[in-house]
Amino acid sequence: MAASGRPFTVNETHGILLRPEHRIIAASDRLGWKSIYGSTQREAPYAATYASVPDHLVILHLDGPVTVNRVLAKSWASRVIPPGGLFMLPGGIDFGVRLGGDLSTVHVYVRQAIVEEVAGDLSASDTGSIELVPRLGARDPLIERLALEVRDALSDPDPNAPIYIDYLSRAIAARLIRAHSTRSAVRTEANAGALTRIQLDRAVDYVEENLDKPLALLDVAHAVGLSPTHFARRFKRSTGSAPHQYYLLFALTIMAGLDPLLAILLAGVIAAIFAVPTALVVFRLQGAYFAIGTWVMAEVYRLVLAQVKELGGGTGTSLPPSVTNSIAGLDWIRHVFDLRTPAARDVLTYWIALALASGSALAIYLVLRSRRGLALAAIRDATTAAQSVGVDILRAKLWIYAFAAAGTGMVGALIYLQKARISPDAAFSVLDWTAYVIFIVVIGGIGTLEGPIVGVLILYLMQTYLASLGSWYLILLGALAIATMLFAPKGIWGHFSQHFGVVLFPVQRRVFIPAPPRGQFRK
Repeated sequence: MAASGRPFTVNETHGILLRPEHRIIAASDRLGWKSIYGSTQREAPYAATYASVPDHLVILHLDGPVTVNRVLAKSWASRVIPPGGLFMLPGGIDFGVRLGGDLSTVHVYVRQAIVEEVAGDLSASDTGSIELVPRLGARDPLIERLALEVRDALSDPDPNAPIYIDYLSRAIAARLIRAHSTRSAVRTEANAGALTRIQLDRAVDYVEENLDKPLALLDVAHAVGLSPTHFARRFKRSTGSAPHQYYLLFALTIMAGLDPLLAILLAGVIAAIFAVPTALVVFRLQGAYFAIGTWVMAEVYRLVLAQVKELGGGTGTSLPPSVTNSIAGLDWIRHVFDLRTPAARDVLTYWIALALASGSALAIYLVLRSRRGLALAAIRDATTAAQSVGVDILRAKLWIYAFAAAGTGMVGALIYLQKARISPDAAFSVLDWTAYVIFIVVIGGIGTLEGPIVGVLILYLMQTYLASLGSWYLILLGALAIATMLFAPKGIWGHFSQHFGVVLFPVQRRVFIPAPPRGQFRK
Protein backbone atom coordinates (compact mmCIF):
# COMPACT_ATOMS: atom_id res chain seq x y z
CA MET A 1 0.00 0.00 0.00
CA ALA A 2 2.93 2.34 0.54
CA ALA A 3 3.52 4.73 -2.31
CA SER A 4 6.58 4.06 -4.40
CA GLY A 5 8.88 6.59 -5.99
CA ARG A 6 10.63 9.72 -4.78
CA PRO A 7 9.56 11.82 -1.80
CA PHE A 8 7.22 14.72 -2.67
CA THR A 9 9.14 18.01 -2.20
CA VAL A 10 8.33 21.70 -2.45
CA ASN A 11 10.19 21.89 -5.77
CA GLU A 12 7.35 19.88 -7.37
CA THR A 13 4.69 22.39 -6.26
CA HIS A 14 3.67 25.67 -7.88
CA GLY A 15 6.12 27.58 -5.67
CA ILE A 16 3.55 29.50 -3.64
CA LEU A 17 5.32 28.48 -0.44
CA LEU A 18 8.64 29.89 -1.67
CA ARG A 19 7.34 33.45 -1.56
CA PRO A 20 9.41 35.31 1.10
CA GLU A 21 6.41 37.08 2.62
CA HIS A 22 4.73 33.80 3.62
CA ARG A 23 5.49 32.32 7.06
CA ILE A 24 5.81 28.54 6.81
CA ILE A 25 4.77 26.84 10.04
CA ALA A 26 5.37 23.23 9.03
CA ALA A 27 6.01 21.36 5.78
CA SER A 28 6.53 17.73 4.78
CA ASP A 29 9.82 18.13 2.86
CA ARG A 30 11.85 15.96 5.24
CA LEU A 31 9.11 13.61 6.42
CA GLY A 32 9.47 11.10 3.59
CA TRP A 33 5.92 11.53 2.24
CA LYS A 34 5.63 10.28 -1.34
CA SER A 35 1.94 10.42 -2.21
CA ILE A 36 1.11 13.95 -1.02
CA TYR A 37 2.90 17.16 -0.09
CA GLY A 38 1.49 19.02 2.90
CA SER A 39 2.21 22.33 4.57
CA THR A 40 0.60 24.82 6.92
CA GLN A 41 1.49 28.49 6.76
CA ARG A 42 0.49 32.11 7.30
CA GLU A 43 0.12 33.73 3.90
CA ALA A 44 0.53 37.45 3.29
CA PRO A 45 -1.44 39.31 0.58
CA TYR A 46 0.05 38.77 -2.89
CA ALA A 47 -0.78 38.52 -6.58
CA ALA A 48 0.99 36.14 -8.97
CA THR A 49 0.64 33.77 -11.89
CA TYR A 50 1.91 30.17 -11.86
CA ALA A 51 2.65 27.55 -14.47
CA SER A 52 0.90 24.22 -14.21
CA VAL A 53 2.17 21.19 -12.33
CA PRO A 54 0.90 17.65 -12.91
CA ASP A 55 -0.42 17.12 -9.38
CA HIS A 56 -3.59 18.44 -7.75
CA LEU A 57 -3.76 21.24 -5.18
CA VAL A 58 -6.25 21.61 -2.33
CA ILE A 59 -6.04 24.71 -0.08
CA LEU A 60 -8.05 24.83 3.14
CA HIS A 61 -8.72 28.27 4.64
CA LEU A 62 -8.26 28.13 8.42
CA ASP A 63 -9.48 31.69 9.07
CA GLY A 64 -10.96 34.61 7.20
CA PRO A 65 -13.14 35.64 5.50
CA VAL A 66 -10.77 36.84 2.79
CA THR A 67 -11.24 37.82 -0.85
CA VAL A 68 -9.54 35.57 -3.43
CA ASN A 69 -9.41 36.37 -7.14
CA ARG A 70 -8.59 33.53 -9.55
CA VAL A 71 -7.79 33.49 -13.27
CA LEU A 72 -8.00 30.29 -15.35
CA ALA A 73 -7.21 30.84 -19.03
CA LYS A 74 -9.57 33.74 -19.88
CA SER A 75 -11.97 33.02 -17.05
CA TRP A 76 -11.89 35.33 -14.00
CA ALA A 77 -13.65 34.69 -10.69
CA SER A 78 -13.70 36.33 -7.26
CA ARG A 79 -15.03 34.96 -3.97
CA VAL A 80 -15.05 36.00 -0.33
CA ILE A 81 -14.03 32.69 1.23
CA PRO A 82 -14.91 32.03 4.89
CA PRO A 83 -13.02 29.74 7.29
CA GLY A 84 -13.33 26.15 6.10
CA GLY A 85 -13.61 27.22 2.45
CA LEU A 86 -11.58 25.42 -0.19
CA PHE A 87 -9.46 26.43 -3.17
CA MET A 88 -9.04 23.42 -5.47
CA LEU A 89 -6.92 23.37 -8.61
CA PRO A 90 -6.54 20.25 -10.79
CA GLY A 91 -3.11 19.47 -12.18
CA GLY A 92 -2.10 20.63 -15.63
CA ILE A 93 -3.71 24.10 -15.40
CA ASP A 94 -1.93 27.48 -15.50
CA PHE A 95 -3.55 29.97 -13.18
CA GLY A 96 -3.33 33.39 -11.60
CA VAL A 97 -4.35 34.27 -8.05
CA ARG A 98 -4.68 37.36 -5.89
CA LEU A 99 -5.01 37.04 -2.11
CA GLY A 100 -6.69 40.05 -0.52
CA GLY A 101 -5.54 39.65 3.10
CA ASP A 102 -3.47 37.70 5.60
CA LEU A 103 -4.61 34.10 5.83
CA SER A 104 -3.72 30.85 7.60
CA THR A 105 -3.97 27.88 5.25
CA VAL A 106 -3.24 24.19 4.78
CA HIS A 107 -1.86 23.21 1.36
CA VAL A 108 -2.22 19.61 0.21
CA TYR A 109 -0.83 18.41 -3.12
CA VAL A 110 -2.06 14.95 -4.23
CA ARG A 111 -0.07 13.09 -6.86
CA GLN A 112 -1.82 12.44 -10.16
CA ALA A 113 -0.71 8.80 -9.98
CA ILE A 114 -2.66 8.35 -6.72
CA VAL A 115 -5.81 9.86 -8.27
CA GLU A 116 -5.53 7.57 -11.29
CA GLU A 117 -5.01 4.53 -9.05
CA VAL A 118 -8.05 5.32 -6.88
CA ALA A 119 -10.18 6.13 -9.93
CA GLY A 120 -9.34 2.70 -11.32
CA ASP A 121 -10.39 1.06 -8.05
CA LEU A 122 -13.67 2.97 -7.94
CA SER A 123 -14.71 2.38 -11.51
CA ALA A 124 -14.13 -0.23 -14.17
CA SER A 125 -14.79 2.36 -16.89
CA ASP A 126 -12.19 4.45 -18.67
CA THR A 127 -10.46 6.46 -15.96
CA GLY A 128 -8.93 8.77 -18.54
CA SER A 129 -12.32 10.46 -18.96
CA ILE A 130 -12.40 11.40 -15.27
CA GLU A 131 -11.16 14.93 -14.62
CA LEU A 132 -11.14 16.94 -11.40
CA VAL A 133 -12.82 20.34 -11.56
CA PRO A 134 -11.60 23.63 -10.04
CA ARG A 135 -13.35 24.98 -6.93
CA LEU A 136 -13.26 28.46 -5.42
CA GLY A 137 -14.81 28.84 -1.98
CA ALA A 138 -16.59 25.46 -1.95
CA ARG A 139 -17.31 23.71 1.35
CA ASP A 140 -16.67 20.00 1.85
CA PRO A 141 -16.59 18.84 5.50
CA LEU A 142 -14.83 15.59 4.64
CA ILE A 143 -12.05 17.24 2.62
CA GLU A 144 -11.73 19.79 5.43
CA ARG A 145 -11.34 17.02 7.99
CA LEU A 146 -8.80 15.15 5.89
CA ALA A 147 -6.77 18.33 5.30
CA LEU A 148 -6.70 18.92 9.05
CA GLU A 149 -5.40 15.38 9.47
CA VAL A 150 -2.54 16.29 7.14
CA ARG A 151 -1.85 19.42 9.19
CA ASP A 152 -1.79 17.43 12.43
CA ALA A 153 0.55 14.86 10.91
CA LEU A 154 3.01 17.68 10.20
CA SER A 155 3.20 18.75 13.85
CA ASP A 156 2.81 15.39 15.65
CA PRO A 157 5.78 13.24 14.58
CA ASP A 158 5.42 9.49 14.19
CA PRO A 159 7.85 7.07 12.56
CA ASN A 160 4.90 5.33 10.87
CA ALA A 161 3.36 8.56 9.59
CA PRO A 162 4.35 7.97 5.92
CA ILE A 163 2.25 4.79 5.93
CA TYR A 164 -0.71 6.65 7.39
CA ILE A 165 -0.24 9.43 4.85
CA ASP A 166 -0.41 6.90 2.01
CA TYR A 167 -3.84 5.82 3.22
CA LEU A 168 -4.86 9.42 3.79
CA SER A 169 -3.83 10.44 0.26
CA ARG A 170 -6.13 7.78 -1.17
CA ALA A 171 -8.99 8.96 1.02
CA ILE A 172 -8.50 12.52 -0.30
CA ALA A 173 -8.25 11.26 -3.89
CA ALA A 174 -11.42 9.20 -3.49
CA ARG A 175 -13.33 12.20 -2.16
CA LEU A 176 -12.07 14.44 -4.95
CA ILE A 177 -13.19 11.93 -7.56
CA ARG A 178 -16.60 11.35 -5.97
CA ALA A 179 -17.49 14.98 -5.22
CA HIS A 180 -15.25 17.20 -7.35
CA SER A 181 -14.82 15.54 -10.73
CA THR A 182 -16.62 15.21 -14.06
CA ARG A 183 -18.23 12.00 -12.79
CA SER A 184 -19.32 13.36 -9.39
CA ALA A 185 -22.94 12.54 -10.17
CA VAL A 186 -22.09 8.88 -10.61
CA ARG A 187 -21.73 7.25 -7.22
CA THR A 188 -19.83 3.99 -7.10
CA GLU A 189 -20.76 3.47 -3.49
CA ALA A 190 -23.85 4.41 -1.51
CA ASN A 191 -23.50 6.87 1.35
CA ALA A 192 -25.23 4.42 3.64
CA GLY A 193 -22.88 2.54 5.90
CA ALA A 194 -20.51 5.47 6.60
CA LEU A 195 -20.01 7.23 9.92
CA THR A 196 -21.98 10.41 10.41
CA ARG A 197 -20.04 13.62 11.02
CA ILE A 198 -21.01 13.51 14.70
CA GLN A 199 -19.81 9.90 15.04
CA LEU A 200 -16.52 10.65 13.29
CA ASP A 201 -15.89 13.70 15.51
CA ARG A 202 -16.76 11.65 18.60
CA ALA A 203 -14.22 8.98 17.65
CA VAL A 204 -11.53 11.59 16.98
CA ASP A 205 -12.20 13.36 20.29
CA TYR A 206 -12.01 10.08 22.20
CA VAL A 207 -8.62 9.25 20.68
CA GLU A 208 -7.18 12.72 21.44
CA GLU A 209 -8.43 12.63 25.04
CA ASN A 210 -6.82 9.25 25.73
CA LEU A 211 -3.42 9.55 24.09
CA ASP A 212 -1.71 8.65 27.37
CA LYS A 213 -3.56 5.31 27.59
CA PRO A 214 -3.48 2.11 25.52
CA LEU A 215 -6.17 2.52 22.87
CA ALA A 216 -8.25 -0.47 21.79
CA LEU A 217 -10.66 -0.60 18.88
CA LEU A 218 -13.36 -1.83 21.28
CA ASP A 219 -13.09 1.32 23.43
CA VAL A 220 -13.35 3.71 20.48
CA ALA A 221 -16.25 1.76 19.00
CA HIS A 222 -18.15 1.92 22.31
CA ALA A 223 -17.54 5.69 22.49
CA VAL A 224 -19.31 5.97 19.13
CA GLY A 225 -22.05 3.51 20.09
CA LEU A 226 -21.23 0.78 17.56
CA SER A 227 -19.80 -2.69 17.66
CA PRO A 228 -16.09 -2.96 16.77
CA THR A 229 -16.87 -4.67 13.45
CA HIS A 230 -19.40 -2.08 12.32
CA PHE A 231 -17.21 0.79 13.53
CA ALA A 232 -14.14 -0.43 11.63
CA ARG A 233 -16.16 -0.91 8.43
CA ARG A 234 -17.88 2.49 8.65
CA PHE A 235 -14.67 4.26 9.65
CA LYS A 236 -12.92 2.98 6.56
CA ARG A 237 -15.87 3.96 4.34
CA SER A 238 -15.83 7.47 5.82
CA THR A 239 -12.10 8.19 5.63
CA GLY A 240 -10.62 5.56 3.33
CA SER A 241 -8.33 4.40 6.16
CA ALA A 242 -8.48 1.67 8.73
CA PRO A 243 -8.84 2.92 12.35
CA HIS A 244 -5.41 1.73 13.51
CA GLN A 245 -3.74 4.01 10.94
CA TYR A 246 -5.32 6.98 12.72
CA TYR A 247 -3.81 5.94 16.06
CA LEU A 248 -0.33 5.92 14.55
CA LEU A 249 -0.68 9.66 13.94
CA PHE A 250 -0.71 10.46 17.65
CA ALA A 251 2.20 8.32 18.76
CA LEU A 252 4.86 10.48 20.42
CA THR A 253 8.60 9.87 20.30
CA ILE A 254 11.36 11.27 22.46
CA MET A 255 14.12 12.73 20.31
CA ALA A 256 17.59 13.42 21.57
CA GLY A 257 19.43 16.53 20.51
CA LEU A 258 20.08 20.18 21.24
CA ASP A 259 17.19 22.02 22.82
CA PRO A 260 15.92 24.86 20.56
CA LEU A 261 16.15 27.37 23.44
CA LEU A 262 19.85 26.64 23.80
CA ALA A 263 20.18 26.87 20.01
CA ILE A 264 18.74 30.42 20.13
CA LEU A 265 21.43 31.47 22.62
CA LEU A 266 24.16 29.79 20.56
CA ALA A 267 22.87 31.57 17.44
CA GLY A 268 23.61 34.88 19.16
CA VAL A 269 27.14 33.76 20.02
CA ILE A 270 27.84 32.48 16.50
CA ALA A 271 26.43 35.65 14.92
CA ALA A 272 28.74 37.75 17.12
CA ILE A 273 31.72 35.63 16.05
CA PHE A 274 30.89 36.03 12.34
CA ALA A 275 30.41 39.76 12.88
CA VAL A 276 34.10 40.24 13.71
CA PRO A 277 35.60 39.34 10.28
CA THR A 278 32.64 41.04 8.59
CA ALA A 279 33.32 44.23 10.53
CA LEU A 280 37.01 44.21 9.59
CA VAL A 281 35.89 44.38 5.94
CA VAL A 282 33.04 46.90 6.08
CA PHE A 283 34.71 49.22 8.61
CA ARG A 284 37.03 50.31 5.82
CA LEU A 285 34.03 52.07 4.28
CA GLN A 286 32.31 55.26 5.38
CA GLY A 287 28.83 56.77 5.00
CA ALA A 288 26.73 55.49 2.12
CA TYR A 289 29.54 53.12 1.07
CA PHE A 290 29.30 51.44 4.47
CA ALA A 291 25.58 50.79 3.94
CA ILE A 292 26.23 49.37 0.46
CA GLY A 293 29.09 47.26 1.79
CA THR A 294 26.94 45.63 4.46
CA TRP A 295 24.31 44.87 1.82
CA VAL A 296 26.96 43.23 -0.39
CA MET A 297 28.21 41.15 2.55
CA ALA A 298 24.66 39.92 3.17
CA GLU A 299 24.50 38.84 -0.48
CA VAL A 300 27.81 37.00 -0.07
CA TYR A 301 26.46 35.07 2.92
CA ARG A 302 23.24 34.32 1.00
CA LEU A 303 25.15 32.86 -1.94
CA VAL A 304 27.40 30.82 0.34
CA LEU A 305 24.50 29.32 2.31
CA ALA A 306 22.65 28.56 -0.92
CA GLN A 307 25.41 26.07 -1.69
CA VAL A 308 24.96 24.10 1.54
CA LYS A 309 22.94 21.04 0.54
CA GLU A 310 22.29 20.06 4.16
CA LEU A 311 20.25 23.26 4.50
CA GLY A 312 18.27 22.63 1.33
CA GLY A 313 20.44 24.64 -1.03
CA GLY A 314 18.77 27.53 -2.81
CA THR A 315 15.21 26.38 -2.02
CA GLY A 316 15.77 26.04 1.73
CA THR A 317 14.50 23.42 4.11
CA SER A 318 11.99 22.82 6.89
CA LEU A 319 12.70 21.99 10.50
CA PRO A 320 11.54 18.46 11.34
CA PRO A 321 8.70 18.26 13.87
CA SER A 322 11.10 16.54 16.28
CA VAL A 323 12.86 19.90 16.61
CA THR A 324 9.87 22.25 16.70
CA ASN A 325 8.11 20.03 19.22
CA SER A 326 11.04 19.60 21.60
CA ILE A 327 11.30 23.15 22.96
CA ALA A 328 11.80 23.20 26.70
CA GLY A 329 8.53 24.06 28.45
CA LEU A 330 6.31 23.15 25.48
CA ASP A 331 4.82 20.06 27.13
CA TRP A 332 4.12 21.99 30.33
CA ILE A 333 2.19 24.71 28.45
CA ARG A 334 0.29 22.13 26.43
CA HIS A 335 -0.88 20.26 29.51
CA VAL A 336 -1.52 23.22 31.83
CA PHE A 337 -3.54 25.22 29.29
CA ASP A 338 -4.98 22.20 27.44
CA LEU A 339 -3.63 23.33 24.06
CA ARG A 340 -2.63 21.45 20.95
CA THR A 341 1.07 21.41 20.12
CA PRO A 342 0.99 24.20 17.46
CA ALA A 343 -0.99 26.52 19.75
CA ALA A 344 1.30 25.78 22.71
CA ARG A 345 4.31 26.50 20.49
CA ASP A 346 2.83 29.89 19.57
CA VAL A 347 2.31 30.72 23.26
CA LEU A 348 5.89 29.78 24.14
CA THR A 349 7.25 31.70 21.14
CA TYR A 350 5.36 34.80 22.27
CA TRP A 351 6.94 34.73 25.73
CA ILE A 352 10.40 34.06 24.32
CA ALA A 353 9.94 37.00 21.93
CA LEU A 354 8.78 39.21 24.80
CA ALA A 355 11.81 38.17 26.86
CA LEU A 356 14.17 38.91 23.95
CA ALA A 357 12.54 42.30 23.28
CA SER A 358 12.65 43.31 26.95
CA GLY A 359 16.19 42.01 27.41
CA SER A 360 17.37 43.82 24.26
CA ALA A 361 15.85 47.13 25.39
CA LEU A 362 17.39 46.78 28.85
CA ALA A 363 20.80 45.83 27.45
CA ILE A 364 20.81 48.79 25.04
CA TYR A 365 19.78 51.14 27.84
CA LEU A 366 22.58 49.92 30.12
CA VAL A 367 25.17 50.15 27.32
CA LEU A 368 24.20 53.71 26.41
CA ARG A 369 24.32 54.75 30.06
CA SER A 370 27.80 53.24 30.51
CA ARG A 371 31.28 54.51 29.62
CA ARG A 372 31.06 52.53 26.39
CA GLY A 373 27.88 54.43 25.51
CA LEU A 374 29.63 57.71 26.19
CA ALA A 375 32.46 56.66 23.89
CA LEU A 376 30.00 55.71 21.14
CA ALA A 377 28.25 59.08 21.47
CA ALA A 378 31.61 60.82 21.15
CA ILE A 379 32.45 58.81 18.01
CA ARG A 380 29.05 59.68 16.54
CA ASP A 381 29.47 63.40 17.16
CA ALA A 382 33.15 63.82 16.22
CA THR A 383 35.40 60.87 15.45
CA THR A 384 38.62 62.86 15.44
CA ALA A 385 37.81 64.61 18.71
CA ALA A 386 36.89 61.30 20.36
CA GLN A 387 40.19 59.77 19.26
CA SER A 388 42.11 62.76 20.59
CA VAL A 389 40.78 62.19 24.10
CA GLY A 390 41.76 58.52 24.13
CA VAL A 391 38.77 56.65 22.67
CA ASP A 392 39.82 53.48 20.83
CA ILE A 393 37.67 53.92 17.72
CA LEU A 394 38.13 50.48 16.16
CA ARG A 395 37.69 48.64 19.44
CA ALA A 396 34.50 50.54 20.32
CA LYS A 397 32.97 50.02 16.87
CA LEU A 398 33.93 46.35 16.77
CA TRP A 399 32.44 45.72 20.21
CA ILE A 400 29.07 47.35 19.45
CA TYR A 401 28.90 45.66 16.03
CA ALA A 402 29.35 42.22 17.63
CA PHE A 403 26.92 43.15 20.41
CA ALA A 404 24.24 44.11 17.85
CA ALA A 405 24.94 40.94 15.84
CA ALA A 406 24.37 38.78 18.91
CA GLY A 407 20.95 40.35 19.49
CA THR A 408 19.84 40.07 15.87
CA GLY A 409 21.18 36.50 15.71
CA MET A 410 18.99 35.41 18.60
CA VAL A 411 15.95 37.21 17.19
CA GLY A 412 16.50 35.67 13.76
CA ALA A 413 16.81 32.21 15.30
CA LEU A 414 13.49 32.68 17.11
CA ILE A 415 11.75 33.93 13.95
CA TYR A 416 12.76 30.90 11.92
CA LEU A 417 12.07 28.52 14.77
CA GLN A 418 8.52 29.85 14.65
CA LYS A 419 8.34 29.67 10.85
CA ALA A 420 9.90 26.18 10.89
CA ARG A 421 11.22 26.82 7.39
CA ILE A 422 14.14 28.82 6.03
CA SER A 423 15.54 29.67 2.62
CA PRO A 424 18.41 31.95 1.60
CA ASP A 425 16.11 34.38 -0.21
CA ALA A 426 13.83 34.77 2.82
CA ALA A 427 16.62 34.95 5.40
CA PHE A 428 18.51 37.65 3.50
CA SER A 429 15.50 39.52 2.10
CA VAL A 430 16.27 43.21 1.64
CA LEU A 431 12.59 44.12 2.12
CA ASP A 432 12.14 42.23 5.40
CA TRP A 433 15.48 42.85 7.09
CA THR A 434 16.56 46.22 5.67
CA ALA A 435 13.68 48.27 4.28
CA TYR A 436 11.25 47.51 7.11
CA VAL A 437 13.89 48.06 9.80
CA ILE A 438 14.85 51.44 8.31
CA PHE A 439 11.17 52.37 8.07
CA ILE A 440 10.63 51.48 11.74
CA VAL A 441 13.55 53.60 12.92
CA VAL A 442 12.83 56.58 10.65
CA ILE A 443 9.13 56.70 11.54
CA GLY A 444 9.61 56.13 15.26
CA GLY A 445 12.67 58.24 15.84
CA ILE A 446 16.43 57.81 15.49
CA GLY A 447 18.58 58.02 18.60
CA THR A 448 15.92 56.91 21.10
CA LEU A 449 14.78 53.62 22.58
CA GLU A 450 11.14 54.60 22.44
CA GLY A 451 11.24 55.46 18.73
CA PRO A 452 11.66 51.94 17.29
CA ILE A 453 8.93 50.66 19.63
CA VAL A 454 6.54 53.27 18.23
CA GLY A 455 7.71 52.44 14.70
CA VAL A 456 6.99 48.74 15.19
CA LEU A 457 3.47 49.48 16.41
CA ILE A 458 2.79 51.72 13.41
CA LEU A 459 4.15 49.16 10.93
CA TYR A 460 2.11 46.38 12.57
CA LEU A 461 -1.11 48.41 12.37
CA MET A 462 -0.48 49.30 8.72
CA GLN A 463 0.28 45.67 7.81
CA THR A 464 -2.84 44.48 9.61
CA TYR A 465 -5.34 46.95 8.20
CA LEU A 466 -3.81 48.15 4.91
CA ALA A 467 -1.97 45.12 3.48
CA SER A 468 -5.10 44.07 1.57
CA LEU A 469 -4.70 47.19 -0.59
CA GLY A 470 -1.84 45.52 -2.46
CA SER A 471 0.60 47.94 -4.09
CA TRP A 472 -1.19 50.91 -2.51
CA TYR A 473 -0.04 49.60 0.85
CA LEU A 474 3.61 50.00 -0.16
CA ILE A 475 2.88 53.45 -1.61
CA LEU A 476 1.36 54.50 1.72
CA LEU A 477 4.40 53.20 3.60
CA GLY A 478 6.71 55.25 1.39
CA ALA A 479 4.52 58.36 1.63
CA LEU A 480 4.47 58.16 5.44
CA ALA A 481 8.26 57.78 5.56
CA ILE A 482 8.78 60.77 3.27
CA ALA A 483 6.32 62.92 5.22
CA THR A 484 8.02 62.03 8.50
CA MET A 485 11.48 62.90 7.18
CA LEU A 486 10.21 66.26 5.86
CA PHE A 487 8.01 67.43 8.73
CA ALA A 488 9.32 65.45 11.74
CA PRO A 489 13.00 64.62 11.07
CA LYS A 490 13.42 63.24 14.59
CA GLY A 491 10.57 60.78 14.07
CA ILE A 492 7.12 60.66 15.62
CA TRP A 493 8.39 59.93 19.12
CA GLY A 494 11.22 62.45 18.79
CA HIS A 495 8.75 65.13 17.70
CA PHE A 496 6.41 64.27 20.57
CA SER A 497 9.23 64.17 23.14
CA GLN A 498 10.66 67.49 22.00
CA HIS A 499 7.33 69.28 22.34
CA PHE A 500 6.14 67.72 25.61
CA GLY A 501 9.41 66.85 27.31
CA VAL A 502 8.45 63.19 27.82
CA VAL A 503 11.36 60.73 28.00
CA LEU A 504 10.80 57.13 29.12
CA PHE A 505 14.38 55.91 28.65
CA PRO A 506 16.80 58.79 29.28
CA VAL A 507 19.97 57.84 27.41
CA GLN A 508 21.11 61.27 26.22
CA ARG A 509 23.59 63.16 28.37
CA ARG A 510 23.13 66.82 29.22
CA VAL A 511 25.51 69.27 30.83
CA PHE A 512 24.13 70.98 33.92
CA ILE A 513 25.97 74.01 35.33
CA PRO A 514 25.25 74.35 39.05
CA ALA A 515 24.00 77.69 40.24
CA PRO A 516 26.61 79.77 42.18
CA PRO A 517 26.27 80.08 45.97
CA ARG A 518 24.04 82.88 47.18
CA GLY A 519 25.81 86.18 47.32
CA GLN A 520 28.29 85.28 44.57
CA PHE A 521 28.16 86.19 40.93
CA ARG A 522 29.11 83.93 38.10
CA LYS A 523 31.95 85.31 36.03
